[in-house]
Amino acid sequence: MNKESDLLLTLCQHEESILLNEAILKILGRPQQIHLMINQEKCMLLLQPCETADRGAVVVPDGKIVQFPISGRSLLKHIRRLTGWTDYDSRIVQGYYMPEHNVVLFDLREAVPVIVEEDGSSETY
Repeated sequence: MNKESDLLLTLCQHEESILLNEAILKILGRPQQIHLMINQEKCMLLLQPCETADRGAVVVPDGKIVQFPISGRSLLKHIRRLTGWTDYDSRIVQGYYMPEHNVVLFDLREAVPVIVEEDGSSETY
């Protein structure tokens, strides 16, 4: 597993959305669709390219993307329950790229609280 310093996922609990940055989409080969899955035993989120017909596929818009928001109310609720988070602070987590499977893994136990500004920028605290 390779840790890539710019593969960042932001969990915006108040907005009920998940933000993927451009580096994630780039390293996955700019897929047209992606799929998010949770490994409950390891407390990890997996992101991978998928086909349109796949259940739960999220369509990625064309063009350059700084951050791509995914609506994720039920997913975030599940993550909060899994991790034991008792607050609604937004969190940022570093991704790990696995080229042999073309997936990015996020260890949710490594997520740190972050302040997300209106312009999409963020700052950890």
